[in-house]
Formats: sequence, structure tokens, C-alpha cells
Amino acid sequence: MHILLRQLWKDWQQYASDPAGPASAQQVEAALEPFTAERAADLMGRLATECLVWPGARFMERAEADTVARRVAELLGPDTRWWSNLDPELESCWSGVSACTFDMFVAGTDGTRFVALIQVGED
Repeated sequence: MHILLRQLWKDWQQYASDPAGPASAQQVEAALEPFTAERAADLMGRLATECLVWPGARFMERAEADTVARRVAELLGPDTRWWSNLDPELESCWSGVSACTFDMFVAGTDGTRFVALIQVGED
């Protein structure tokens, strides 16, 4: 996740609230919370649908997003490990890792393939 965040930083750094850049690899690792495949698919559907900055803004229809997210989880298979920076106990709290005011991600790997959905934003 850290390498991906550093690569994506090039695209959003001009909008980020922290000019220092994304969190360190250790900070990103500390932010990783394990998720079940079901919760990861739900979160991917949510991130593909709802804007973190403007809750009323929509990216795509939730039903379509959920269908795609479930399919991604199915393709990776039952042994896939999933993580997010969302606190599993407090659905509205997450650990910031991108240097943007708002950021949330879900990532999974089956040991060979990797998937990540990241949403960042500034208000």
C-alpha cells in the first residue's frame, strides 16, 4: 500500500493538505486493519459509490458497485487476505495515510494478485 500511495501521490499532491506526502511504510502498516471478504466487498462498494468529502455526491449506483465489488472478491478467492484503514469497530473513523484530509482504502491479495481501491479528497 505504501508503494501504491507514493506512486499515486504524483497525481494528487497539488491538492493534498500535507505537503510532506503520504505516511511512512511503518505508519501505513500500523493503519492496516484486517477485514473479512464480505466486509471488504461492502467497503469497496461503498467507496465506489459515496464521496468521503461530500456525502450526497455519488460516483456510481450502489447496486452496480456492490455487484462489481463482490465479483472482485470472488475472483480473488476465499483465501484472500483483506485490509483497510477503516476502524472495524467505528465505521466512521479511519487512519489517514495519504496526506489528504480524507482517505480510505481497501486492499486484498491472494498471494499472487493484488487489488486496491483508494479514495482521497480535500474539502
